[in-house]
Amino acid sequence: VANTTAEKQIQELVVAKERAEEQVKDALAANEAIQAQLQELISAKASAENRAQETLVTKEAAEAQVQELIVANTTAEKQIQELVVAKERAEEQVKDALAANEAIQAQLQELISAKASAENRAQETLVTKEAAEAQVQELIVANTTAE
Repeated sequence: VANTTAEKQIQELVVAKERAEEQVKDALAANEAIQAQLQELISAKASAENRAQETLVTKEAAEAQVQELIVANTTAEKQIQELVVAKERAEEQVKDALAANEAIQAQLQELISAKASAENRAQETLVTKEAAEAQVQELIVANTTAE
């Protein structure tokens, strides 16, 4: 009876070990997906920062042109107005790029937290798996002793 009970416990622990291994695989797969998203967001953030920088350079160039046209020719009022509009559009683009950058930063923080959580779950599952393996070994020894 003890042998049968031990064998049953061994089978249950083997099943638990297999489930724990699946959970570890799932957690690692989730971790990889999060890492890929993290890389995409880092790239998107860098791209947004580059666009913001380019837009800022465009804005500064527009401001410089406005000043040159005012000094060079007072009859260039129409061109000055067009550059003012371009400057305002550039400022809006800078605002939009900075807002996008903040949103990306928030997503980045969420993904970093999700990654840490997934890693913690993977570690907990690994500990559970190792405990199950140790119990299997103990039951094998007990089974052998019982035999």
